[in-house]
Amino acid sequence: MDKKGFTLLEILVVIIIIGILATLALPQYMKTTKKARAGEAVSNIGSLRGALLRYYQENDKLPTSIDQLDIENPATRPGSYFDYSFSGTSPDDLVITATGKANTIMKGVTVKYEASTGRVTTTGLE
Repeated sequence: MDKKGFTLLEILVVIIIIGILATLALPQYMKTTKKARAGEAVSNIGSLRGALLRYYQENDKLPTSIDQLDIENPATRPGSYFDYSFSGTSPDDLVITATGKANTIMKGVTVKYEASTGRVTTTGLE
C-alpha cells in the first residue's frame, strides 16, 4: 500500500524553515521600506522648496506657515509618514525639515534640506 502526502514532521520542518527565512528577511524589508519613505520625503521637500521660492519672489518674504503656499501640505495627505516645517528669512538661509511622525515606522527619521549647502541629509535610517 502506497500512501501519499506529508507527515507531520515534514510539515513542521517546512514551517520552521519558512519562519527562519521570514526572520532573516524582515529587517531588510523594513530598512528598504524606510529608505523608500525617506525618498518620498525628499521629493516632498523639493516641492515645498519650489513653492517657498515662488512665494518669496511674489512677496519678498517667506510665509509663516506651509498652509500659505499654493500646494497641499504633504503632512496632511492620507498615509503621510512625515511632518514638515521650515525656517529662515530668505532663500539663502532656508531650512526645510521632514520629521517622522511618532506613531509610524518613520519615528526618529529626519530628512533635512539646507539652502546654505544645497544638500539634503537623512538621519535615523539605521
